[in-house]
Amino acid sequence: MTKSIFFAAIATLTLTVSCQSEDFDMQSDASPTTSSSRLSRSSDSYFPDGWQYLETNEERYAALQLPDDMLSAMSTEELVEACMSYPLALDCFAYNDVEQGINSVISRFNGFAELKQRDDAFDKVLDFYSRKLDEIATMGGSIGYVFQPLSLSFYERFIISGYLTPIEEIPNTEKYINVLSKAKILRGTFEELQGDISTQTSSSMNSVANYRATSRADGETYTLITIYTNKGLPVVAFDVDCKHTATEIAEERKYITENWPNATILDEATCKYNCHAYAWYITEGGGKYWIDYKYNGAQNLANFWTDGTYKLTQEKYAQKVYYSSGDHSAIAETSTIYVSKWGRFPLVRHNKYYCPYNSDTFAYYTKDFSAPSPTDPDPEGGDPQFKIGIVNWDMNPDPIPVNSSEDFYIQDNYDSNYYRVEVFVSSPKDSSEPINDSSRAYVKSHTKNSANVYFASAGIYHVCFYVYFTVTGNRIAEYTSNEIYVE
Repeated sequence: MTKSIFFAAIATLTLTVSCQSEDFDMQSDASPTTSSSRLSRSSDSYFPDGWQYLETNEERYAALQLPDDMLSAMSTEELVEACMSYPLALDCFAYNDVEQGINSVISRFNGFAELKQRDDAFDKVLDFYSRKLDEIATMGGSIGYVFQPLSLSFYERFIISGYLTPIEEIPNTEKYINVLSKAKILRGTFEELQGDISTQTSSSMNSVANYRATSRADGETYTLITIYTNKGLPVVAFDVDCKHTATEIAEERKYITENWPNATILDEATCKYNCHAYAWYITEGGGKYWIDYKYNGAQNLANFWTDGTYKLTQEKYAQKVYYSSGDHSAIAETSTIYVSKWGRFPLVRHNKYYCPYNSDTFAYYTKDFSAPSPTDPDPEGGDPQFKIGIVNWDMNPDPIPVNSSEDFYIQDNYDSNYYRVEVFVSSPKDSSEPINDSSRAYVKSHTKNSANVYFASAGIYHVCFYVYFTVTGNRIAEYTSNEIYVE
């Protein structure tokens, strides 16, 4: 048996998680927030009770780590059991790119790093996988037996990830022939698995690599289409014909409710659309498609926010959010509560950090161009400390000749839709009172930090800049020149 046939067999067996989208609303049972310091491990589990209710990913991942003394004392078989039963392993299917998801899951749990150090790790993983196939073959027809196609798919994805052994270096032995035989038997026996076992057998390594890098499995068919942003920029999308079973729907729902109990499922799982499509297209009135961040290495998703429809803003004013280092998009209901589609998983309402995506940077977008930009002060935090400043000019010539103009400027830059700047000319008697007589002096033009003023009559003047918040309407700064002599 050649290595390429075995790789294709693994890819052939992989189960894809997908469900048709139907209206579904479920509120998870509430539970008090649990401090990670109070969690304890039971004797029959590798993982502590109550970790699911910790509020942030950082806390959840920390609680699920195995103690160093436990890791070193575990046999390879025990370590494989722990890794394959890692509670958040199936988060990989919440990613747009399952290979990225697998890598993310592996990086979060210290059991995988220990497993990689064992010389017999890959062999023991294959033994574990083979036993699972035997279990399905033996128990699959029994009353009460629960298929777990999503879990089986994770085992297969992990095997071909190359983490333990590069796929081109996997040895060709009788064990792999037996695995292939079991896979073929399962394909032809259990209807519950038919929906997601690929019907295409590939003999090329390239096909396996492509399979690893996409969340759309071989058994799903899709059509490339072009959709358009609000202002006409093209975006490549996938019109996916999902393959799914009721068994998968049940497993996906169970996974979310058990491992993400503080999240609320709003709609059933489906591979018809993903997070990017939901946040940027479906909620704007578009159809249900799958959209990748890039297509053929070129910008794709970003066309939605670079066409001029949205501007960057601060977190509390966000309407849409992009997890910059997590390749995930969400709708912001409040500054901390988001709604997003978790890959081929359900549509979910969740806290910003209570989701499968690691991200330390976020991009916040809004259609409201009067909202503050990321570097602007926060208007809801109250007006900034009132500022009094000086208006400058070059003082050459001095005095300024009658019937000439002069440029004035302030050092601070208020060049933003967030501010309104008023410029006027006043007299020394009352520098706050504009001279409304163009036969004496007037402002020819101005920006938010400069102005050109024309002096038509001799006299003594001031030039003033008043700065206002456009949101509150309050004046937050005043700049006044020294006396200006015109002769």
